Amino acid sequence: MPVPQVVVVDCSVSGPWFLRDEARPETVELLRDIMHGKLEFLAPDLWWYETINLLRSAIRQRRMEIATARAALQFGRDIPRRFVTARELAEGEILGLACEHGLTAYDATYLALAMQTGATLLTADKELLSLHRHFPFVMTCEKHHAMRHAQAP
Repeated sequence: MPVPQVVVVDCSVSGPWFLRDEARPETVELLRDIMHGKLEFLAPDLWWYETINLLRSAIRQRRMEIATARAALQFGRDIPRRFVTARELAEGEILGLACEHGLTAYDATYLALAMQTGATLLTADKELLSLHRHFPFVMTCEKHHAMRHAQAP
């Protein structure tokens, strides 16, 4: 069995896994590939807190009931992933990336994780995507989807 490609996925891409009205074919396929072990999902531990906040916002906007959000949390626990702490990533690296590229510490954490692991960073965040020419491993879910299917036999 081939070794799965490692992807760092931020909440701008994983959010639709929890908010079905935002789901797109590429995000659904990404989740399916993670669930079936075709891709390895790697994320900083802050991903979990961002996901909880996303659900909280959906409840406040009356897009979701709290019981549905709790079920979504359980679903999130079942997604195969590996979390990495900021301490494991070296906080100084995160700070340097944030300052050098005008990123939030949150976005810089995802970027640092992808850099340090050689993973592809999947995002819909405009600030992160604007860095693609410096960091070609930063891309949209749609571009990643197209590249994977172009490489398929």
